[in-house]
Amino acid sequence: MLSQKKKLELELEAQRLREKYKPANKLITVPDLERIAKEEYGVAVFYSPLVWPSIIGLTWEEGLVIEYFAYFAPYLRLTLGHEIGHVAAGHFDYLGPLTPTPRRIEDAEADYFSASLNQVSLEYLNWCRDKEVLKADHMLSKAGRLFFKANQYVRARLIKSRAPKITS
Repeated sequence: MLSQKKKLELELEAQRLREKYKPANKLITVPDLERIAKEEYGVAVFYSPLVWPSIIGLTWEEGLVIEYFAYFAPYLRLTLGHEIGHVAAGHFDYLGPLTPTPRRIEDAEADYFSASLNQVSLEYLNWCRDKEVLKADHMLSKAGRLFFKANQYVRARLIKSRAPKITS
């Protein structure tokens, strides 16, 4: 799916960033990735549980903005690396998407960059993504159940408070 030329280009960029931000073969961390986004690409980064799945977008005031979140903790740095990968692969500039490349190819390039930067296999990245989806489904369904129970409680209290008082 990806050309060898594009893979090499992404690997070299990931290697350059690893050497600059994490020498001695240490793993890149989430704060490192946030620094990379800001210092290397001028991208504002925000962690927010209000965003799922993570996105990269444009704002007129700040240029590129990454908003990210993950329910499954090991996926956090992979998803942030993926969003940075879109910028590293040249999918965006400050005016909007640069390429008419189909979305699945862009996502494959961003995945490849994230795996290379985070020094994991694509299989591990995909496994984490699957876990993330399962965890998100669980968390969202749990939130739905909690909302339903809270709604029942409030309705019961409301009905009880409106019931006529019986006095003897």
